[in-house]
Amino acid sequence: MFCVWQGAGESGKSTLFKQMRIVYGKGFDEGERIKFLPKIGFNMMEGLKVLCQAVTDLELEGKLAEATKPLWEQLLSEPVVFASPDKEMADFVKALWSDPAIMEAWEQRSTLQVNESFSIFVQRVDQVTTRGV
Repeated sequence: MFCVWQGAGESGKSTLFKQMRIVYGKGFDEGERIKFLPKIGFNMMEGLKVLCQAVTDLELEGKLAEATKPLWEQLLSEPVVFASPDKEMADFVKALWSDPAIMEAWEQRSTLQVNESFSIFVQRVDQVTTRGV
């Protein structure tokens, strides 16, 4: 039987098939997992950028820790690129993710456009960095 899946972009069509493969199929081999790393890195940084912008929009700049202000400014001023997570990215992500202003913005994520898997990868950034997906 032939079936064509249609729907709006970013509505989860590919995610559904990937989840079916993980749950009922053979999963992903090492090479396939490595191919996902740049997209994971991009999604983490893009999610953080959304939260950094939310800090501005919600007027939470005064709650930013002094140590993370330069990271916040850097992320807002540069475009996000596809890059595999490395130690430098992991340190950057962990520093911003632990900031009180970012966490307060995260608590209001229902009003933001943050990728569903963002927090999972951010919380496991060391694992993603050292072992791959």
